[in-house]
Amino acid sequence: MVPPDHRYLRAKKIAEAGYETLDTEVLSLVELLQDRIDGVPLVEDSLYRALEIYLGNRQSKYLIEALIMAPDGTTERICEVMRAKKEMVELYRFYFFDSSVFADGFDIADYVSELENDRSRISKKQAITQGFSFVISNFTGQDLDLSPIEVCKRMQSYAYGMANQARGMVVTTEIAKEAKQWAAVVKSFTDVLAKYDEVDHGNFFSEFTVIMSKGSDIKELEDTANVVRG
Repeated sequence: MVPPDHRYLRAKKIAEAGYETLDTEVLSLVELLQDRIDGVPLVEDSLYRALEIYLGNRQSKYLIEALIMAPDGTTERICEVMRAKKEMVELYRFYFFDSSVFADGFDIADYVSELENDRSRISKKQAITQGFSFVISNFTGQDLDLSPIEVCKRMQSYAYGMANQARGMVVTTEIAKEAKQWAAVVKSFTDVLAKYDEVDHGNFFSEFTVIMSKGSDIKELEDTANVVRG
């Protein structure tokens, strides 16, 4: 089976041999690799960034390749979630991870099973079986597909955990008043979820947690909702 990085391997062979090529498909990458070998200052453009991720062999490489392998991992979706340039993602797909080499699911299964790097193998397997959102959640902690009900469940769990932490503490009148105030904040939060269907619930939940930890007031929570709502 042809490896997904077959174009990079071809360009690398040409660049290391040090001869010119008429292979227009990989010409741009050959020139970048030759400049890199010769120590020429490199222009940090989209191709440079794609090469940097590929050669870095770090989490960013495992992540972009897993997202490409996800059945619902379109270039547009990767760019939106990772705030990446479309050109960079397209170049990475073309030169470093050409998923079109897989004829079918059997090719994919063989490729994944033969990967030596555990992190790469696991992330790609998760992408294939669980999809784009699952991979993002594992790598970044972001939940892309939270429903309002799921957010409220998490809020309930958060409140329950905070209540448990208070067990055995001396509850003064002042603390009781503050607790009541925060109960109002939670109600405000759920009211916002009910009012705005288009709220990005995943981001809003994260913002809520930050606000709770800072001890901010209800108005800041509502302002956050409006910002997320955009």
